[in-house]
Amino acid sequence: MRWRSLLLGAGLALMGLPALAATNPGGENITASPTQILPELAPGGTAKGVITIINDGTKAYDFKGYTTPYHVSGEDYDPTFAGKPGGPGDASTWFKVGAGPFHSTPGQTTTVPYTLTVPAGTGGGGYYATLFFETIHPPSTTGVTSNQRVGIVAYVHVTGSVTQKGSVEGFTAGLIQPGPPLSATLRLANQGNVHYTANVTAHVTDLFGHSKADIHVVRQVLPQTTRRFDLRWDKAPRFGLFRINGTAAMLGRTEVLPTRYVLVLSAGAFIVMSAALLTIVVLAVWWWLGRIRRALPHT
Repeated sequence: MRWRSLLLGAGLALMGLPALAATNPGGENITASPTQILPELAPGGTAKGVITIINDGTKAYDFKGYTTPYHVSGEDYDPTFAGKPGGPGDASTWFKVGAGPFHSTPGQTTTVPYTLTVPAGTGGGGYYATLFFETIHPPSTTGVTSNQRVGIVAYVHVTGSVTQKGSVEGFTAGLIQPGPPLSATLRLANQGNVHYTANVTAHVTDLFGHSKADIHVVRQVLPQTTRRFDLRWDKAPRFGLFRINGTAAMLGRTEVLPTRYVLVLSAGAFIVMSAALLTIVVLAVWWWLGRIRRALPHT
């Protein structure tokens, strides 16, 4: 029938919609490895390491290194690097980082040493800092100089009187989502005085149990905060009914997340489905009226 052809054509059109992509034009670019460091030291202890700086752009530059405090605000963990060094939970004054200046050409890798010394008498718990590496340019004639920088967060665990405690505060997903992407939200709390690593895995299946996507996120959760984890399946179709569940591993245990159901229904899919449903209703009414006309006595 014609209405079946309409529904089939609409489904094929939805599956064939293209995705958008963005490209990086290149130029000056500074990259650091690792992206974070997680030392564990006793009060009075010292550790040494190196940060690898990679020039993966097309321009040469000079760069320098320095440290700042590291704080976050809100469940989205918006970072701030201000604050008075040496305050509660600050480790920025404990680092000695190669200050440079260093010169880097395209494709060059530079290792920058650092030394971390925890002051004697420091109480047990978590202390934090950011190691920044920033390009250097001479002042421009316009008075505006654009520098790039990359930061490595240091999560320092000082041994001693330490409380480690965390919990799952919620796992939610909107029942109807105008995706893609398909998204779910996990909230993890830290009631202790030192950070912990959260290893989160979400698994998406269709209603028949066929695997569609695995989402894996590893993040640090800071003391006395709640962190929100946005779990996204960016390649979800524009229409479909799915089931999402998963686990959150932290502090030596694994929490099983409750199952959530999500209907992905984009604006385009909604319009097509509405048009198809309207067509079905019109055809059904037309068929019903036709039966009524045929049943009436003819004069």
